Amino acid sequence: MNATSSNTNSVQDELPLPHTTASGAPVRLGDRLAFTVWTLSVLLVLAYSLASYLAMHFFGYTSGK
Repeated sequence: MNATSSNTNSVQDELPLPHTTASGAPVRLGDRLAFTVWTLSVLLVLAYSLASYLAMHFFGYTSGK
C-alpha cells in the first residue's frame, strides 16, 4: 500500500501543476487574464462575422445602407 501511494506521488510530481506552465514556471494572473481576454475577443469577432454573414445571406442586410 505504501509503495503504491509513493508511486502515485512520484507520477503526480512529474506532471505540471495547473498553475504552472509546461516548463514549470508559475503562471501569473496577468498572463491568464490576458489569455482569457484574447480568447474572448477572438470568439466575439468570429461570432460577429458569422452573424453578419448570416444576416446578409438570409435577410439581405448590408452595413451602412
